[in-house]
This record gives sequence, C-alpha cells and structure tokens, in this order.
Amino acid sequence: SLFTTSLSGQEVQCPDMVNFQEFPSPEVLECGQVSITRVIGSTSGFPTASSAFPNTTDITGINILVTGTFTVDQDIVFTNCNVYFSENAEMVTQGTVDLVGISSRFVYCEDKAWRRIRINAEGALRFDDCVVAGALDGLDFRRGYRAQNSFLQNNRFFRNRYSISCVESGTKLSFTTFIHNTFYGIDPVPGLGTKPISGIHLVTCNAVIGTTVIYADDDPFGYEGFVNTFRNFHFGIESYNSTLYLTNCRFEQMRPEATVK
Repeated sequence: SLFTTSLSGQEVQCPDMVNFQEFPSPEVLECGQVSITRVIGSTSGFPTASSAFPNTTDITGINILVTGTFTVDQDIVFTNCNVYFSENAEMVTQGTVDLVGISSRFVYCEDKAWRRIRINAEGALRFDDCVVAGALDGLDFRRGYRAQNSFLQNNRFFRNRYSISCVESGTKLSFTTFIHNTFYGIDPVPGLGTKPISGIHLVTCNAVIGTTVIYADDDPFGYEGFVNTFRNFHFGIESYNSTLYLTNCRFEQMRPEATVK
C-alpha cells in the first residue's frame, strides 16, 4: 500500500514498510581467508587463459585472484573454484570461446567492487550453481555473443550494482536455459555503500529472460525448482528503449523506497 506526502512541493508516494521483509545475501568466503593458488590478469604475468593455463582447459578446486583484465582466449571450465577479483578487475572473452562455471564463485576481494565478466562477440557463457557477487556490471553480454550456446541455471547473484547487463545497442540477450536463478538486492555493493540498482539492466537491447517450463503435478521440484526470483530490489529489471519478453520470474519483497512524481 502507498501513502502520499509532499517533498519540496513535489508529490511523493511512499510504500507501507510494515510488511516488508529483508532477505540477506548468502555468505562468501573472503579472499583473506584462503590461500590464493594463482594470480592472473593483465597486471600479473598471466594476462590470458592460454598463458595462465597452457596445458588444460579444466580448472578444478583452486583459489584464483584476477587483477586488471583477464582475457579468456581459449575455452575454460572452472569447477568448484573460488575466483576473486581485485578492485575494478574484469574477465573478458576474445574470439570463439566458451567460459563455463560449475559450482564456482566469482566474487569480490577486500570489500571492493570489481568490474564485470564481459562476453564479447562469438563468446559464450554457461554457469550452473555459481555465485556472482560484488561486481559493478556483473555478467555483461555484448552484441554477437553466442546465445545459442549460453545458459544460466541455479545461480545466485548479490551485492552487484547490476547482476546482468546488456547495454550495447542491438544486442539480442537470450539463453538456451534461464531457470532457478536468484537475485538479491538488499545488501550494499562492496566499497560503494549503496544498494544494488537492479537485477538486470537493459539499454537498447532485445531480451528474453526466463525459460518456460512444463512440469508434472508430482514433480518434486515443481515451480520452486525452476522459477527465477528477484528479491529486495527497487527495480528487479530496468529496460530502456528495449524489447523484453519475460517468463517464469517472480519479484518479491521489493524495496519500499519513495518515488518522486
């Protein structure tokens, strides 16, 4: 419910906060609590995937710190890894490559925000049971990325300014599967002190968010096993000059912040 008051002569609609419930972000293991196995990125001696991991594309069970820009120039799979990012660090794809995360965490270090994971033209991203936390632009998809080879399922996003970004004009944002992802919006972005702006940020894009799922009445997962959830945001999805098709998503306990009209 809303009540109306005035602020400097402007009408302001203020939500009723009585029934508002906060959902705190999941906890992450801080980078200072683990031993870093490998430092990678443009400010280290290993600026690319091919230089950091020349003999394998499967990286399992290690703690990584990204500094500067780390370029994914070959296929790479992170399984059960902690991938930490220093302040303003980023991971970007180059060429026809697949970036895959399985039960891995892509998170901030020393309570400072990192920049993004950018999927460029011909790149693809597949995350299953992963965490993306503490980024400015989260997963940033660019025009020409291989949507037909990309999916997001069973992931958690929190403390990101934007968890998913699509800001390059003409980008077609879609996935083969987009199910059971949870976006949290109550806890501040590291180092900024401000809450996340939105779960998904679209500017001049064509986007399909969510996958239609048909399941049997006796399916043990049912609705809860497939729905994407946005919690405690002021705006779950922001869409500017974009086309958005949305399905299988719910928005709950959105932040009751005043809106000036």
